[in-house]
Amino acid sequence: MEVGPNATTATSAAQDEADASQVASFATLRWVLPSDNRVSILTDAAVSLGRDAAATIRLETAQVSRQHAEITFDGKRHRIRDLGSKNGVFVNAERVRDAELQDGDVIRLGDAIAVVEVITAAGLPGFAEIAPGIHGGALLRGVVARARRVATAPFNVVLLGETGTGKECFARTLHASSGRTGPFLAVNCAAYDDSTVGAQLFGYRKGAFTGAENSSAGHLRAADGGTLFLDEILELSPAIQAKLLRAIEQKEVLPLGETKPRSIDVRFLAATSIPLNRAVQSGAFRSDLRARLEGSIIELPNLCARRGDVVPLFLQLLARHGHRVVPNLDAKLAERLCLYDWPMNVRELENVARRVANEHSERAELAFDLVRDCLNFDIAPLDTEQAATNREGRESRAQRGIPAYGTEELDNLRRALDKYHGSVKRAAEELGVSRPRVYRMLRAIQSTS
Repeated sequence: MEVGPNATTATSAAQDEADASQVASFATLRWVLPSDNRVSILTDAAVSLGRDAAATIRLETAQVSRQHAEITFDGKRHRIRDLGSKNGVFVNAERVRDAELQDGDVIRLGDAIAVVEVITAAGLPGFAEIAPGIHGGALLRGVVARARRVATAPFNVVLLGETGTGKECFARTLHASSGRTGPFLAVNCAAYDDSTVGAQLFGYRKGAFTGAENSSAGHLRAADGGTLFLDEILELSPAIQAKLLRAIEQKEVLPLGETKPRSIDVRFLAATSIPLNRAVQSGAFRSDLRARLEGSIIELPNLCARRGDVVPLFLQLLARHGHRVVPNLDAKLAERLCLYDWPMNVRELENVARRVANEHSERAELAFDLVRDCLNFDIAPLDTEQAATNREGRESRAQRGIPAYGTEELDNLRRALDKYHGSVKRAAEELGVSRPRVYRMLRAIQSTS
């Protein structure tokens, strides 16, 4: 069956609902183009796709043939077969006659684009605003649902995700659902050096050090009754980690220059791009502090793991940054947007959308040749060899967004991390690269270990 605007029923709706409730997961086609937020649920019955009125999934677009393709189920996986279409069937930019479909595959039929999504969460899988500032489909909906389930719990939470995955938005959602009446306060631990971070977190008395012309409550006391979000928690030095551990255990802080502790009631949310257990193993993080913070771990997916969200997010971001009409996207542009790895996640997608909106705000049609100068990746059609490589590895490295690095580069990173006792900030400075790049290199190391 199909769900979404202008949807048609492929099989009995009641039967499909019953079938979906009996299984742990089911496959869907999430239509990126046409961009009507339509989702087709695949069962074990054969499904025809095309412009023909009798097609199970009817696609009324100019470049789709009347009988374009057929999807069947062989008992284990779904397969797609070209029915002799004029413009072909493409899976991950590779033209195919008959191909097995997997979760995350991008299908192009003429000028129609769909992403295969295996849905395990309850509810409709289409694109929507799930929480304030958080937009996505079923995968993200499941993560938000989990965050809300632990929101009122008495323990602290670690948000695990790469840069640009929206950790602060999730932290705000947790706080909003927690019932805590105090403020939400976000602190970037990497924004302070070792000489100032203690004063900023725990506060200080006037005259406690040179330049302390006034007293400061510090971030922990400022968040009293509410939630303190500690972004990039791994950037804290061992000394500050020890003080933070005591503050969490004793529910009190001792400001610099004072002798009497101050009571606090704070719920801590910590964000990291690297699992804390790995940081503990490398000696960069205290195991007892990890135990206090990891009441629950919520892992945020990379944008490349939710390919069906990319195009609707792109259109939304275009509007946010001043594109004056809702543009029609060229199918090849939409396909390449879906297939790109987005190493900086939504933040990178937003940068692309901002450039396109600034340079082509009046355009009602966007083709990849028109906007390629606004993009920071190659969106030329994949050659046959590259397409085959992508197809072989799409469930592993490409799906998880793990780029390739040279052995020497990774060895240099290991030495820098050893030299600075696991500090990503100092290792990045040593190597002359950004911290996000170091995090991506660490993921590459982890994927091969």
